[in-house]
Amino acid sequence: MSENIFEEVGDACVKCAKCVPGCTIYRIHKDEATSPRGFLDLMCLNAQNKLKLDTNLKHLLETCFLCTACVETCPFHLPIDTLIEKAREKIAQKHGIAWYKKSYFSLLKNRKRMDRVFSVAHFLAPCAFKQVGDSLEPRVLFKGLFKRFKKSALPPLNQKSFLQKHTEVKPLEKPIQKVAIFIGCLSNYHYQQVGESLLYILERLNIQAIIPKQECCAAPAYFTGDKETTLFLVKKNIEWFESYLNEVDAIIVPEATCASMLINDYYKVFLGEKDKDLYVKRLEKITPKIYLASVFLEKHTPLKNLLEKTPNEKKK
Repeated sequence: MSENIFEEVGDACVKCAKCVPGCTIYRIHKDEATSPRGFLDLMCLNAQNKLKLDTNLKHLLETCFLCTACVETCPFHLPIDTLIEKAREKIAQKHGIAWYKKSYFSLLKNRKRMDRVFSVAHFLAPCAFKQVGDSLEPRVLFKGLFKRFKKSALPPLNQKSFLQKHTEVKPLEKPIQKVAIFIGCLSNYHYQQVGESLLYILERLNIQAIIPKQECCAAPAYFTGDKETTLFLVKKNIEWFESYLNEVDAIIVPEATCASMLINDYYKVFLGEKDKDLYVKRLEKITPKIYLASVFLEKHTPLKNLLEKTPNEKKK
């Protein structure tokens, strides 16, 4: 990817400030440097070698949530999110990636090892934590060690992942459609009721589900700037998708972040890569079949009709 892209987008920005009010980071800090146009100016200065990519700039660019609200609001829909993602690759190359993130990303590249780690964590967790609703809370003896963490930072652990539990799905008689489920890591390892609920809905709609082999969508690595891990996972998923693409009507994803990564960001991963054109062509055949699960259920299934016919008591 050419450094000129930063200057080209920067020159296209008319500084209208429409992106500023809706930016969560700006609303927190009330600092122009942490607004979308502020990020853009800083990245342009760095591309022009007028501003060093030091730790201050690193921390500023790492505050962005990449929610894309600024892209939607911008009259020209300037790809500020893409520039920040590419800037984070430069940050990772210059400053490295934190050891705990690198450790986690290495697990993402090895599904079997990841499964073993979470299985062991599930076995050991009761020693230090107790289950409180959908979260884990430190036991009295360990509260001092975990006082920084809130309940929401400690999701539930399961002995087996969703993918391990569902190597096979019950076949339906004369299904009206056939779909593949792509499950995100949070739903795979922690909040498995997401996937279980989706399977239940599909069965009620007489839609055959399959749960094929798959990797992490690569969003954690991509948003951190870990290009190597991102490319590894993206290329593996493309191979998995192609292996069953003609057998299904759609690939549905219950998590919005994963769906956005697969549908939109996979194209951006290959910016600046030698084999970009090859992978873009492959993606153009795959992405039209990928849907956020809620969108697919609303637009391509009789779910609405089923709900209208279901008595309120049963809905509850």
